[in-house]
Amino acid sequence: MSEPLLPLWLRLVAILALAGITVVHLRHVRRAARAERVWHTGHLVMAIGMVAMLVPSGALAVPAVAGEVAFGVCAVGSAVLGAARLRRYRPSLPWFAAAVGHAGMACMFALPRPGFELIVWVLVLCCGLTALGWATGQLPAGDGTVAGTGGGAVTGSGGAAHPVAVRVSLAAMALTMAYLLVAMQLAMPAGHTMPGM
Repeated sequence: MSEPLLPLWLRLVAILALAGITVVHLRHVRRAARAERVWHTGHLVMAIGMVAMLVPSGALAVPAVAGEVAFGVCAVGSAVLGAARLRRYRPSLPWFAAAVGHAGMACMFALPRPGFELIVWVLVLCCGLTALGWATGQLPAGDGTVAGTGGGAVTGSGGAAHPVAVRVSLAAMALTMAYLLVAMQLAMPAGHTMPGM
């Protein structure tokens, strides 16, 4: 690749931010209830997947097919869990937001591939809206099973709470994903690929 999609300094900043996001979600995976643990694990895997894409040397390379399958399954699983909660509880938007994130990851592993342009731009828009929802507290915590119970909680429109660190991490991760999708899409005609892929 003649010029990188991300300058090295920006890649390193993103890797450090994603490492912080990993720590935030890892804490919740270790001490949360089962449904919350599954939800946080999904975000933990997304953060690790993005780090693998951003490592300059490609040392953490993940085969594209493995990434597509793993994140495709996660996207479907999150959407199914969200849909199941629609019948029993009020809408569980965080599960659908997770499904969008997993779909974005699957798409990143699939790129560069012709014919994905519309899907990429729809996912970029969804990631942007998701980031806005987490940053403003408008994304509710659904039925409470994906609610953080730590101090410094922010109440969303659903009345359940997510700790500030979780909301900030989710907004940052959604913005990072949107940026990477745009960068990969714009680099396609030039034949660029993400390092590590």
